[in-house]
Amino acid sequence: MRYLTLLFIFIMLQGCAGPQIVEHHFEQDKILHMSQLHEVNDNANIDEYVFYLNKGDTIPLNLQLTSEIIGIVEDHVNIELKRKLYFRIERTENTSQAELDKFLATTPEQMTEFQADHFAEILKKIKFFIIADGTSWALLIDKKAVKKILGLKGGSLSAGMAFSSEKGLWFLVSVKMHKENDL
Repeated sequence: MRYLTLLFIFIMLQGCAGPQIVEHHFEQDKILHMSQLHEVNDNANIDEYVFYLNKGDTIPLNLQLTSEIIGIVEDHVNIELKRKLYFRIERTENTSQAELDKFLATTPEQMTEFQADHFAEILKKIKFFIIADGTSWALLIDKKAVKKILGLKGGSLSAGMAFSSEKGLWFLVSVKMHKENDL
């Protein structure tokens, strides 16, 4: 019994010890550019597909600021990818096609209104993966795995405010990602 207990503890520690990276290969006809998402048949199992974005492709980034003092004039910017990335959605066994369809039809505005508990429920039913090389993929909410897949060490977020006679008042928000080989 003691050996069984030790084995159980060892298995549990293995699950918690590091990033969970899964190797999985997909058929070439199941790897589509994100612009082809609409071509996937509604009845098709989206779990069978991988979608990618190429270096140079852009992704809209919606900004939201809730304040009685200031607002945002331009509520979105486009971010540009500096390398090819793959994405995958996988639904759990207890997720119906209707639930998946409802989530996929969610607008960015609706997404920002989700409460934390509602979003946690979604993450129990629908898993999001990021893939750097087309075969090694990591669950998007597993920070350790994502960092390993993308070769990241960490990052920083800074915010500041300044003014000058030339520019007037201005704000800056800076996000920097540190790669593994950065010092």
